[in-house]
Amino acid sequence: MLASILVALALAELGCRVLAPSPYIELFEINSTAHGNLTRYDEELGWSGVPKGSVRLVTRNARVSLRHNAHGDRDIDHEPDDRPAIVLLGDSHTWGYEVEFHEMFANLLRDRLPDHSIHNLAHRGWGTDQSLLALRRWRHETELALCLLFFSDNDVPDNNSALRNNKAKPWFEVEEGRLVLHGVPPPRVDDWSRPPVIGRAPQRGPIDKAKVLLLRSHLVHRLWVRGHPPPELSSLEAIGDTHDLSRTEGILAELSEEVRIRGGELRVCFIPSRGQRQGTETAEPYQNRVGGLCVKLGIAHLDLGPALEPSWLPVFQHYGNHLNPRGHRIVADAVQGFLDRSSP
Repeated sequence: MLASILVALALAELGCRVLAPSPYIELFEINSTAHGNLTRYDEELGWSGVPKGSVRLVTRNARVSLRHNAHGDRDIDHEPDDRPAIVLLGDSHTWGYEVEFHEMFANLLRDRLPDHSIHNLAHRGWGTDQSLLALRRWRHETELALCLLFFSDNDVPDNNSALRNNKAKPWFEVEEGRLVLHGVPPPRVDDWSRPPVIGRAPQRGPIDKAKVLLLRSHLVHRLWVRGHPPPELSSLEAIGDTHDLSRTEGILAELSEEVRIRGGELRVCFIPSRGQRQGTETAEPYQNRVGGLCVKLGIAHLDLGPALEPSWLPVFQHYGNHLNPRGHRIVADAVQGFLDRSSP
């Protein structure tokens, strides 16, 4: 009986690690609030990626290796290529926060679309306004076939704000029917250049050491957190208006025109929030309102919510609002199907 119990627990632990990982990461290990090796001040965008920047990022959910290419994007280093380009725009979801490079839906799509050159221009914390500015300064020798904008629930307030995570950013105003850029260059804040800081492990007695050792089990940690959720770390979100869509409409129209001029087509993919999937949000889904703008502007769009809902395993990280590796795989599947269905 004891042997059977041990085998069952070992199989449960293995299944948890493979299907629903839940590593125990102590607060003193976390360096996710530091951007020093990854993000720098940018006179046009507010902030952008550090070329060749790399760091071992530790959050409450994962330990991942992050590396940028020569342009400061979490992307491959592109060689001269005659294949038509697909550009991905977005924020931390598309940038691949808390997942390894090979797990990002951007790279899964690269493997599935070998006839195209995939360029991931996304960066953590960007709004759609910064994505537009990033595309404007992107240069590539081949034609642009598609631009995929991955839209999140915080993008509307980001577009309505001159501040994000206590850092100044450029913003647009709609003036006499025209989109006018303001706040360039934004005020420089030195916090971006601070290196990641990791605390020291506290002194522990035998009982606390045994508790930590037990929590290293993914199965035990998942069960423990269900009954003893630790206090959430504070997060700084955008502070702009969540209801005013005028700037977002103007930015989408301008982005669509920029892509059209380059010979491509803009398509928008909506990433649902964790609260929408869990049914805890009472507000109207942002996809309904922004999707209406896409219909008005003639932009093809995809709500990724239905693709993520059927999964009986977690698709979001244990804490926070970011997709886990399974969520990235589902997004890649859904986007590939969307492109196949909407191809001429």
